[in-house]
Amino acid sequence: MKYVAATIVSFAVGNAIAQQARVIQIPVHPMYGQLEPRCVSGDGRIVVGSGHKPDGNNTTIPMVWPIDGEIESLLDPLLRGGASGSVCSYDGAVVAGTGHDRDYNQVGYRWVRGGGVTLLNGLVGQARLYSASAMNRDGSIIAGDIHNAAGSNPAFSGAYWTSEAGVVVVAGIPGGATSRVISGMSGDGRTMVGILNGSAPFAWRADSGSFLVPFPSAAYTDTHGLSVTSNGDAIFATAIGRMPGIGVPMTWNPDTGTSTLPGIAGQNSTGLDAATADGRVGVGSTIANSTPPYGEAGAVVFTLGSGTRYLADVLADYGISRPRTDFRYSIDVSHDGRVIVGQGGIYPYWVVILPSPAPADFNVDGTVDMVDLMDFIDCFTGNSVLPVSSADMDGDGAVDCFDFDEFVRRFE
Repeated sequence: MKYVAATIVSFAVGNAIAQQARVIQIPVHPMYGQLEPRCVSGDGRIVVGSGHKPDGNNTTIPMVWPIDGEIESLLDPLLRGGASGSVCSYDGAVVAGTGHDRDYNQVGYRWVRGGGVTLLNGLVGQARLYSASAMNRDGSIIAGDIHNAAGSNPAFSGAYWTSEAGVVVVAGIPGGATSRVISGMSGDGRTMVGILNGSAPFAWRADSGSFLVPFPSAAYTDTHGLSVTSNGDAIFATAIGRMPGIGVPMTWNPDTGTSTLPGIAGQNSTGLDAATADGRVGVGSTIANSTPPYGEAGAVVFTLGSGTRYLADVLADYGISRPRTDFRYSIDVSHDGRVIVGQGGIYPYWVVILPSPAPADFNVDGTVDMVDLMDFIDCFTGNSVLPVSSADMDGDGAVDCFDFDEFVRRFE
């Protein structure tokens, strides 16, 4: 079922570059209500989430919205009861989420838009994927968790599904904690990130197994918002402190280890909810302090060149003047950092579309200068909080002299 979005709002601005920035309200379906987004496709064209059936039970239904286009809703006889849309492939053609089968057992599903639904059941003797929370670029690998037998400890284990292997449990740390859930995946599906029992972050690689991702310090004990770069060489997350309400953005790569990223000055907690495929842009939110100075809660954007800024302040660079409270929480960001999906403020749910940075604006601070060259060299040589893969200027999957030549060509 499809519905044409009737409310698309953009703000007039004063120059040609600024006119490319847009703020759009995520539409309401006439039958299934407000589309509540969970992710945006890597190419920035598709928003995936859920609506609600008018059945008096607030039953959820997966929905997909091609930006500026029509809402698509999923009604399939394989799914009974509520179902949610959670993740999608790079182009949004494959969607996965959590639903219920004909016997009302909770199970993950895979939906090929324009085609059918596959329930993510295991092969003979395997558990079914209980939820879906991560996907590779083409939608052929889906990860989340399985529900272990009643009374088991742990109750859940991280796992992934493929059509060939069925449901495969992801091992935790050898001799240590078991995996609890997979929440992020590289584009090729060979690196997955998630949370261990005990809430520590970990990563699993197809060629070497699992390892613990270290916190910035012993002051942090929990994490959320885990994401991983396209080739799996860097992890981004929020580290949560022992003291309630304390959180910092963090990143890890094998060259420089774990680093904290700057938060908003004066705010106790800044969270990072998603990062781009190359790690050059991250989005999240800051929480207003519970004691003076209270500050402001709001959606934020991280770049290497500008640090962490309120999304409203970023929009002001393009002539869109809105209070910071108009953009409360970021949810997801496209692979190139241009399309940000969020919640609260000016609209219940919104999409912000930003102009593409200049080709040589490596640190994405809005200017091209010698700092971009220095930041690129640091990244190229493995001396940056960004992973080496961020320096893949020609997009061939390798970082070599051709990328250096490509950056210099753009810079000149």
